[in-house]
Amino acid sequence: MAKKRGQNEGSIRKRPDGTWEARVTIGIMADGKQKQKSLYGKTRQEVSAKMTDLLMSAPVIKCKKTPRKKCNYVAERREKR
Repeated sequence: MAKKRGQNEGSIRKRPDGTWEARVTIGIMADGKQKQKSLYGKTRQEVSAKMTDLLMSAPVIKCKKTPRKKCNYVAERREKR
């Protein structure tokens, strides 16, 4: 059985064309929609390394008003590491 990723760690999948894709949520906009970034590579390890680099250096997207106060979760995640 595959390991399950924790919240806000992104996801990795193999695309039908054989390349690998990682999707990471880097913030939440003022209207409540997620801001996501996709990363691509030839191997899973390559995409995983790119995703780790992005998670450690992604700019924090701050929003003015959100109904659930989720704007700063990226910053909080970085502080815990």
